[in-house]
Amino acid sequence: MNHDAGIRISRLAEQKQRARRVRIGVMLVLCALPVAVALAKAGVAVARATPL
Repeated sequence: MNHDAGIRISRLAEQKQRARRVRIGVMLVLCALPVAVALAKAGVAVARATPL
């Protein structure tokens, strides 16, 4: 019985850690997205401004 409780706790800790990693990943993507869009727009503007 005690052994099962330990497994449950470790599983819960694993799930919490995984959820935290996922949340951090989502935050990174959400923060990086506007930066990437801004860089893309700047790149397009520079490409249009320079004649070939």
